Amino acid sequence: MSVTLEDIQTLITRMETYDDGIADVERELAALKASRDDIAMVQLPEALDNSGFSEVKLPDGRKLEVDTIVSASVSQENMDQFVNWCEEYGHSEILNRTVSANFKKGEEEEATRAASALRDKGIICREKIGVHPSTLRAWVKGLMMDGEEIPDENVCKVNLVRRAKLK
Repeated sequence: MSVTLEDIQTLITRMETYDDGIADVERELAALKASRDDIAMVQLPEALDNSGFSEVKLPDGRKLEVDTIVSASVSQENMDQFVNWCEEYGHSEILNRTVSANFKKGEEEEATRAASALRDKGIICREKIGVHPSTLRAWVKGLMMDGEEIPDENVCKVNLVRRAKLK
C-alpha cells in the first residue's frame, strides 16, 4: 500500500482536530470546576450562614454541612523569621532539619565515611544512591545509539515509543 503526501496531510488534519477538541473539553472542564467551587466555597457557605442553619439534612439521608479547611505555607524568604517565631513561642517541635551532602562519582569512600561519622554520633541518616531519570534516559539512549549493550530488562526497563509531533 502506497501512502501519499495527501494521506499524511489528512492524518495531520485529523490529529489537529482531536487536539482542538481536547483543548475545548479541558477548558470546559476547568469552567465546570470553577463553577462548582464557587457554589461549594462561596454560595452554599453564605446560604447556610444567612439561613442560620449549621447543617441541612436532605430527604435521601445525606447531610450538607460547612467545614473549614486550613492550609498554610511559609515562603523561603520568611523561613528564618518563622523559625525564630516558633522557637520564641515554644513550637520548635514542628521544625525539621535535614542535613544532606552531594557526593560526585568517585567520592564513594568519602560519602560512606560521612554517613558512618553521623551514625557514630547517634544521628540517624540514610545513604541514598540513585540516578536521575534524565541521566538514565540519556545514558541508555547513548548506549543504544552506539550499539552497546544495555542492562537486562529485569534491571532497567526500557520502552521505545514512536510519536508524531507537530512543532
